Amino acid sequence: EGNMGAGISFADYWVVKLFPEACITPVIFYADTDGDGFGDATDSISACVPLMGYVFNNTDCNDTDATIYPGAPEHCNGIDDNCNGLKDEGLTLFTLYLDADGDGYGNTLIDTISCLTEIPGFVSDSTDCNDEDYDIHDWVMFYTDADGDGFGDVANAAYFCSLLPPAGYVTDSTDCDETNPNIYPGALEICNTIDDNCNSEIDEGLPSSIFYEDSDGDGYGNVLIDTITCLTFITGYVSDSTDCDDTNPAISPGVLEVQNGIDDNCNDSIDEGFVDVENGAQLDFEIYPNPNTGEFYLVFQNKCMNNLQVSIANLVGQTIYSQIFLSTNNIFIKLTEPFSGIATVTIKCDTEFIHKLVEII
Repeated sequence: EGNMGAGISFADYWVVKLFPEACITPVIFYADTDGDGFGDATDSISACVPLMGYVFNNTDCNDTDATIYPGAPEHCNGIDDNCNGLKDEGLTLFTLYLDADGDGYGNTLIDTISCLTEIPGFVSDSTDCNDEDYDIHDWVMFYTDADGDGFGDVANAAYFCSLLPPAGYVTDSTDCDETNPNIYPGALEICNTIDDNCNSEIDEGLPSSIFYEDSDGDGYGNVLIDTITCLTFITGYVSDSTDCDDTNPAISPGVLEVQNGIDDNCNDSIDEGFVDVENGAQLDFEIYPNPNTGEFYLVFQNKCMNNLQVSIANLVGQTIYSQIFLSTNNIFIKLTEPFSGIATVTIKCDTEFIHKLVEII
């Protein structure tokens, strides 16, 4: 030891003794296992000086996770990250709907609210009308088919959660008449003044004819008033257009010309074929008796060299008797059909005509 001189040798040592009397007031420290600076209130010691792994703070609510402590940012994880007793508070929340059939469409009646945007078995869509069938999710519009022709009424529709229309409904909405099963798009167009095939046209593509108004009912029409139709008959119309007076049934082509100063037969001539008896006619006769019962004599004052034609017509020009005689002697006439009224007797010999009125009772 003397060799070391006055210095301290390696064999020297110091002993420091801490007396309990020196720590007057011990302090409680709390375990900070996760090292986040916040201690566990359930794990503490009493000491005079800070010990490694211990802190004065005891507000950590999870001392096994360094990301969880008072004042920590809250994350969407279903955990109380900031130790305020709440989970996921202050975050944006989303409503998700149960998707039981896994078709990506949710049930609006069963939902959950979460800050998560995705949860297994849930989706953000809420439009599934049948969450038990993967193939059905949208409401489908079907149209009533009252007449059963396979085409529906666009003005009468309903939504169904089905891929197939229920009874009485169809997917098509182009029927133009839901009261008639023979009227629908693509139907055969027939001549009936109806739009059979729903193309907004009537009787299109069918053969048509022109008919003329026959207002006097004599069977001859007015060329100035016509209609074109596929029908073969129209009440009040005829196919002939040669009537020259459609207000008088006694005037039309083919009627007997009467000596009356009128073109009765529409041939543009008036009283043609008549002989003026008062100015020296070569053909004349008398009727006896007149009036009569449909049986009478024609008494001639002149003789016709050729055959004599006798015609009797009513006042509208309809022939009620016609006969050719070889003689112009007194001729006996007997009507074959009953007639009552005024009739016109016409005698024709060669180019000469003469008419007289006879009363038949």
